[in-house]
This record gives sequence, structure tokens and C-alpha cells, in this order.
Amino acid sequence: KVKEENAMLQSKLGAEAAADAAKDQQEKQKLQTKVEEQEKEIKRLQQNPSPEATKELQDQIKSLQAEKEDLAKRLAEAEKRPKKSTEDQSSEKERLMLLMRAEKAESRIKAVENQLQVNSKRFAKEISGLKLKLMEAGVKA
Repeated sequence: KVKEENAMLQSKLGAEAAADAAKDQQEKQKLQTKVEEQEKEIKRLQQNPSPEATKELQDQIKSLQAEKEDLAKRLAEAEKRPKKSTEDQSSEKERLMLLMRAEKAESRIKAVENQLQVNSKRFAKEISGLKLKLMEAGVKA
């Protein structure tokens, strides 16, 4: 009986796998067709670009050229600056290390402050609950 069920399940899985493969093939064909259509559109636009597309490309070229010029200026300025001595580099490294330690300390302080707030709220709730119990006990007595 188990063998029959196993064979039935295997045949079902085989059928499902074949159906999935057919769906995948159809999807692949659709995507291939879409890619071909887009390639045709690209070729058409390259041969006869629309004025809007041309304008957009020109704007992109201008912005990229401006960015290139800016980067070239910054590079030239960086090359003109005197090289830092090893003392300057070590003091800069030490300064960065101290900054990192300060940032870590600040984050720990914030975490402790947050925990203090959470504890304060919890203790305030406990105190008010105990006061309420005391009042109820005083009323009953």
C-alpha cells in the first residue's frame, strides 16, 4: 500500500513538475519576445531619436561633464596641498581614535538613559499599584 501511495505521489509530482516546466517555458518565451521588442525599440531610437530623448541625453551629458570638471578641480587642489608628515598622520589617527571612543561613549550614555527611563516608568507603575493596594486595604480595615 505504501509503495502504491509512493508511486502515486511520484507520478503527481512528475505531472506538477512537467506543468511547472511548461509554465516556465511560456514565461521564458514571453520574456524573450519582450527583450526582442525592446531591442528593436532601442535600435529605432538610436536611428531616429526623439527630440525629448535627445534633450534628456544632452542634459545628462552636461551634468556629467560638470561633475567631471568639479572632480578634476578637487583632485588638482588635493595634489597641490602639501603632504602630511608622519607626525601629522599619527596625530590625525589619534584624533580619529578619540572621536570614535567619544561616539561610543555617547551611544552608551544614550542607552543607559533610555534604560533609566524604562525603569522609572516601570517603578512608577509598581508604586502606584502598591499605593492603590494600600488604600484598598485601609478602606477594608
